[in-house]
Amino acid sequence: MMKRLQSHRKGALGALMDLYEEESSFFIHTINTKVDDQLWSKIIDEKTEDPDCRSIQSICTHMVDAANYYVDLVKKAESVEFTAIPSVTLPTRADFEPAFLNCLSDQINYFEGRWEMSDEAISKIPIKTGWGNVLDPESLLEHAVVHVMRHHRQILRWLKEIDSK
Repeated sequence: MMKRLQSHRKGALGALMDLYEEESSFFIHTINTKVDDQLWSKIIDEKTEDPDCRSIQSICTHMVDAANYYVDLVKKAESVEFTAIPSVTLPTRADFEPAFLNCLSDQINYFEGRWEMSDEAISKIPIKTGWGNVLDPESLLEHAVVHVMRHHRQILRWLKEIDSK
């Protein structure tokens, strides 16, 4: 089991980014140690209607795209000039970690100096998501943490099923 990282940022946004990095580290560790190159692109869930959840590759691509999307949403909510990052392609398992870490780095850079925003300041930044919710930066980062956890559990369940066959 990986060691839990120690929190080093202050404030609500800082704590959530610490958790996001930690859960991402667990996710990356699973991909790097439990997924081989042959399993990377194998269609595991043939019945799902969600194209982002058919294979480990599609989930990881979705994870990178979502991480890029989160920071774009906050920038847009704050009326900051931004250029939406196009969807990534991750042909190999080795492409995932640097792409995902780059997204996290972009988020950290964007939030630097904002970690200790007051609850009032946070609530004044309405973020309209593509899935219909209106969030603030705190609830968006909470969503990001749980998003990583959900897909990590999904992949761990798949790996367990594959091992039992």
